[in-house]
Amino acid sequence: MLDEHQSPLYTRFPQPAEQHWPDAIRHPSLPPLSHPTAHRTAGCDQVAAAQSDYAQTFHVRKMAEFSASIAHEICQPLLGIAANAAASLRWLQRDVPDVDEAIAGLKEIRAGCERAANIVKALGALARQAPLQLRILKIDDVIRDAVGLTQPLLTAQRVRLETGLYVDQSIVADAVQLQQLLVNLITNAVEAMAGCGRDAAVLRIHSFTLGDGVEVCVEDNGPGIPPDRREQIFGAFYTTKTSGLGVGLAICRSVVDAHHGRIWAQASASGGARIRFQLPTCCY
Repeated sequence: MLDEHQSPLYTRFPQPAEQHWPDAIRHPSLPPLSHPTAHRTAGCDQVAAAQSDYAQTFHVRKMAEFSASIAHEICQPLLGIAANAAASLRWLQRDVPDVDEAIAGLKEIRAGCERAANIVKALGALARQAPLQLRILKIDDVIRDAVGLTQPLLTAQRVRLETGLYVDQSIVADAVQLQQLLVNLITNAVEAMAGCGRDAAVLRIHSFTLGDGVEVCVEDNGPGIPPDRREQIFGAFYTTKTSGLGVGLAICRSVVDAHHGRIWAQASASGGARIRFQLPTCCY
């Protein structure tokens, strides 16, 4: 058997020398020639770097918003604690100490401490969004699970539930975080309808297929949201209720943002609130 040196069909060509193009031939506006693989690698590196920079900027901006919110919210109970402490000291330092007034002040201090602790816990819930655990799922299945979790609340508040689930296509998302999102929206709607009267509260949940994703709509027949507050409600610690810290809808926005979706509020046909969110088929 002939080897490559003996075969008449085999010709060893010398390795081409590196090309050196004359300066007169190379266009002055063109970069030096390089291998296509180098271009692809550099392009991928640039995209990855840009994505990393965007994620870092987004995270810093969110943390700045949360920091400003917590600074404002914690100042209120701290000022109350300081005022009640000073008043309690004055009651106790009188010639005839007024113990009852001092005890009342101490109770207010305890309440202020509890509120400050709750604010810190709420901030932790906002900042502690775990990395997405992505899997293929059906959004309608997640909605049914969320309804099952909130069914005791719906029954206790005598809320009539109407659903229209029409999405058959699958999406890639985090089932646990989407469930948290829907539970928050349902709970918020039920609380908003607390003053509707016996058997008058109606909650509607619908899902739709979009060209490149899905949309979910949760609406109630409560008092609704004024137009100038429909963006504010998704901010951390914003609330119009006498109880609660106003982090439920902020968490909802955080979940939707993590899935590269969008969420917004509008008026429902009955004058109540309608919260809509859209998610892409795949969020990565």
